[in-house]
Amino acid sequence: MRVRGHLSVQPRHSSIPGQQATRLAWLLPVHAAGGLPLRCDLQVGWHAHAAAAAAAAAAAAAAAAAASAAAAAAAAAAAAAAAADMSAAELPSEAGKPVDASFAAAAATAATADSAAAAAADTAMDDLAGLYEAADAPAAAAGPAAGVAASSGGGDASYLAKLSAEQQQAEHMAQPQPQPQPQPRVGAAGVGAGDALAEPRSRARLDVAGKSYLAPLTTVGNLPFRRLCVGLGCEVTCGEMALATNLLQGQASEWALLKRHPSEKLFGVQVCGGYPDAMSHLAQLLDENIDTDFVDINCGCPIDIICERGAGSALLTRPKRLEHVVRATAACISKPVVVKIRKGYYDNTDVAHGIIPQMAEWGAAAVTLHGRSRQQRYSRAADWEYIRRCAGIAAEAGLPLVGNGDVFSYSEWAARLSGTGVATAMIGRAALVKPWVFTEIAERRLWDISASERLDLLKAFASHGLEHWGSDSRGVEATRRFLLEWLSYTHRYIPVGLLEVTPQLMQWRPPAYRGRNELETLLASESAADWVRISEMLLGPAPPGFNFVPKHKSNAYAVGADAVAQLAGAAAGTEAARAAAADVAAAAGEEEQENG
Repeated sequence: MRVRGHLSVQPRHSSIPGQQATRLAWLLPVHAAGGLPLRCDLQVGWHAHAAAAAAAAAAAAAAAAAASAAAAAAAAAAAAAAAADMSAAELPSEAGKPVDASFAAAAATAATADSAAAAAADTAMDDLAGLYEAADAPAAAAGPAAGVAASSGGGDASYLAKLSAEQQQAEHMAQPQPQPQPQPRVGAAGVGAGDALAEPRSRARLDVAGKSYLAPLTTVGNLPFRRLCVGLGCEVTCGEMALATNLLQGQASEWALLKRHPSEKLFGVQVCGGYPDAMSHLAQLLDENIDTDFVDINCGCPIDIICERGAGSALLTRPKRLEHVVRATAACISKPVVVKIRKGYYDNTDVAHGIIPQMAEWGAAAVTLHGRSRQQRYSRAADWEYIRRCAGIAAEAGLPLVGNGDVFSYSEWAARLSGTGVATAMIGRAALVKPWVFTEIAERRLWDISASERLDLLKAFASHGLEHWGSDSRGVEATRRFLLEWLSYTHRYIPVGLLEVTPQLMQWRPPAYRGRNELETLLASESAADWVRISEMLLGPAPPGFNFVPKHKSNAYAVGADAVAQLAGAAAGTEAARAAAADVAAAAGEEEQENG
């Protein structure tokens, strides 16, 4: 007697050592009025197959009795016959034990069942065969694993799904995997000439040709001052010099130097460092966190503490280190990189003309050249003939060159650019003395600005300062301090209406004069006490006992002669006196405000 149904056998480990379990899914059809196939899902051990078969027959009989007696008899006969067809040889025993005798007894009982019931069961199975084939079609289309899962219990479905996922993962791992691309190395190791991994991503372009450019200025080139210059017509601005080591250490005061005001349309940040690994890490941070249009590497700072650390102008004495710093920075940032240098480190030993042609290969987008050596500081006039020569060399390398040094008026700015190949001229100390120089450049004229208009500019700076540093007592005093630093430069301005020869030159040291009104005379005062008085007009009284000493030596020339005389009188006629007097005189003409 044949029994049509579904039987799925899925061996799996049991919780009992040495024993396996088998899931038997018997789908026993019940052909009753509107009846559905009966599913008997049994999980048994090898030693209990006979008892399981008998239980299956009993369950089928109980279900059939609820529908109709004839259909129940057919279902019971079918179950018993199926159990009888499974011989003891087909069911393995555990540890050599014979199959339980109850299984054979159940098979014998099924063999003696009524022939009419057997015929009815056969007919019912034939009628439902098509239904089972239709039910199996989706599972067959989905694959063997899906078919087995459909005929198994809920636990087996998740188990087989896990097996299928593991099989797919194994097949994926067996396939050849693409080799990962090598990543560029960062830092001192591996960054050098000829190292392909240290090449910059692509040399970004920077267009500053013919634009008025405010130099990065320590202390006074802060955000409120740059904002004031933009309002007066400045087109390119750059933040104060920030040290790479301080930035990498997370000093908040150093990161504040990199802040940009929305009015700054073309803005750069200037950083200073002497080690390629530090500069490469810093370049990544700047690229990801700072809103800037370009990055300026200060390789021209003459200050002793910077040069002693191997940065600034000291890099001009180590061309390989300079190359590594520029390459490392350009390779790790998507913004244009500008390199600011001087003629050289020592007097009469110019090196810039030999370095500039290589900078394009290193990844620089532009170069700024100050027309003095590090030893000269600001004691001599800038060498613009040398700047013009280097501009031609830079043009052959496809590199824009920005000139720097002693531009104090519109006529000087125009002369530096006319037919020289210089992209533009950077303005530093002139902007501190007369920030309206940008208006003069834009309008191509000398501006005989009145004292009241100059006071309005001071008011605007104070307003910008309170907005930037805060209007509390701490913010007010910060604004006062930076205002006084700026006033230590503005007093050097000589009104155009008082000049016999125009324009005023940077090297002039004007004598004391009386202005056209009291306010103009006050603004020309070289006394720090008068500067404090001006600050009190804008910010209220200074704190008790307040005393201001300029950070930079912009006003040193005013007391230079007296200092030399006093020093000479203290040690008259000695070699030490002459040497000391020379040092004081050099300090009197030295202005370290401009970074490069």
